[in-house]
Amino acid sequence: MKNPVISRLSRPLKSFPLNKLEQQLPSSAFVRSHQSYLVNMGYIQSVARYQLTLSNGLTLPISQSKYLNLQNSFILYVKQQKLWL
Repeated sequence: MKNPVISRLSRPLKSFPLNKLEQQLPSSAFVRSHQSYLVNMGYIQSVARYQLTLSNGLTLPISQSKYLNLQNSFILYVKQQKLWL
């Protein structure tokens, strides 16, 4: 299944399988929230049970099977970012 790659302008740039894209991106900055979503953690504003909110106000679902990994990855990401500030 191909999913569009979304830019900061929210326009599809190219169709590309998310599994392949996920393998090429650093797991320390990107996380899979759902079968259809791969998210740059730098744009996550908040994480709630089974949904996340991006800095542009868009909400995305978090699948039940990916919730715990996403939550742990995001906490680690935030801690690492605070070290660099």
